[in-house]
Amino acid sequence: MQTPEDPTSDRSDASPSSSPQTPPTGRPPVSMPSISPPPPPPGFAPIFAAPAPRGRPIFARIFTGLLAAVFLISIGLNLYFGVALAVLTRDLDETTYQPGDRAHRIAILPIEGSIDEHMESFVRRALARLRDRPPLALILRVDSPGGGVGAADRISRQLRQFRDDTQIPIVASYASMATSGGYYVSVLADQIIAEPTCITGSIGVISPSFTIEGLLNKIGVTPQIVIATDSPQKDSGSMFRTWRDEDRQTILHIVDRMYEQFIQVVADGRKDLTADQVRTLATGAPLTAEQAQQQGLIDQIGYLDEAIDHAAALAGIPAHVQPHVTVIRPGKDLGWFGLPGARRSTGLDQQSLRRLLTELTDAQFEYRWPAH
Repeated sequence: MQTPEDPTSDRSDASPSSSPQTPPTGRPPVSMPSISPPPPPPGFAPIFAAPAPRGRPIFARIFTGLLAAVFLISIGLNLYFGVALAVLTRDLDETTYQPGDRAHRIAILPIEGSIDEHMESFVRRALARLRDRPPLALILRVDSPGGGVGAADRISRQLRQFRDDTQIPIVASYASMATSGGYYVSVLADQIIAEPTCITGSIGVISPSFTIEGLLNKIGVTPQIVIATDSPQKDSGSMFRTWRDEDRQTILHIVDRMYEQFIQVVADGRKDLTADQVRTLATGAPLTAEQAQQQGLIDQIGYLDEAIDHAAALAGIPAHVQPHVTVIRPGKDLGWFGLPGARRSTGLDQQSLRRLLTELTDAQFEYRWPAH
């Protein structure tokens, strides 16, 4: 006869895999700790290194690198062309010299260095810009020994036309030097003020040249010049032969005509002097500021600040108002590789070389103090 089972009795015999069996002693099973090998001593490298993780295919890496390079180059080119465009469209810079009331603006136009084609181009562009937004007065800040006859005459004409078109007063402020062509372009000013140490005057014309016939004879070079039968004076003033009396007379006639032009420009600008009075002063000699004032070639001795005060007075600016004074200058060029502000190459290109040879071989006519 079977006895009923106790529901609370141990059923480990029925399911031996459901739980670990208790040892006969009745103690719980002991888990053995995992044993790992000791670390290698310092400086000992394992014999078998772990395999490196497998990277992307070489073609994928090359393609990614090319895309990155193209992207960076595109950014650089965009920056470059953006800056270059800004420089090209800003060929003139107008900066503040003296802050003040912008409704009462006075502009300073520097005429510095040799008067040549570059100076003439700058003055023309500057005056065109000032016509678009005219100041109440214009100051010519001159520091120049003069230069070419043609360039000086064109600048003088442009300034006269600007004054006639805008009806604004013009004041000339002379710095260290305003001789010959420097005086020529600014004598039309309503007021001329020169610094105490300024050298001015030197009213006259010069035509510097030289001949190289003796040098060519020494090295055995004989130039061959063919002239049309009916134009025997075509090579007047040639550098390849010694000048004859006819050459000097031909050049002298041109120089004298340009001298008379200078006399008339000064007489037109200095209303208190007649052409004959100017002629007595036009010996070509440079003058100090004091001498020039005594002879009526300038109005006053003073500095740029005094020229600004005179310009403000001529423009009708009230004495209690400080005018806003600006200076207009050429913008920076592109220089080396088109980089803004970099210095241009001093090498001679074809056009520059042709111009240099022309200046060396042709007689030049200058409103310039010959010491410069």
